[in-house]
Amino acid sequence: MLELSGSENRALLTRDTELHSRAKQKCGISSLLVQDGDVLRQLNQVRQHYGLVFPKEPEAVRCSVCNGTLELVSIEDILRSLEINKLRTKGVDIEKFIQRYPHFYKCSQCSKIFWKGQHWRNMVNKTRLLSEGH
Repeated sequence: MLELSGSENRALLTRDTELHSRAKQKCGISSLLVQDGDVLRQLNQVRQHYGLVFPKEPEAVRCSVCNGTLELVSIEDILRSLEINKLRTKGVDIEKFIQRYPHFYKCSQCSKIFWKGQHWRNMVNKTRLLSEGH
């Protein structure tokens, strides 16, 4: 993680005190020691530390798996995706599923498919709480 953070000039966020110390003292990498185990309080600490502003209506721009960029994709691409095949095996009505979500995104790096479902709505609600100063 230290090598990757240094080579990509990224800040390291960690709850590991030893890793945090090594990053700052030995490697000169910007590091934030995250204090809390609660995700919402972690996000708030990061927001306050770096002076971030979370938009009330965020866009899907980065893959949560590999950090690649997300691109809007066609229904045809979605129907051929691994994620849709997994849903088919679970008995999900794919036609209704496709109709329920107007936009689907594909990671440019790992090809994972994303849509703005319940997980997205939960994250938007959390960022709204943070943008309101909670």
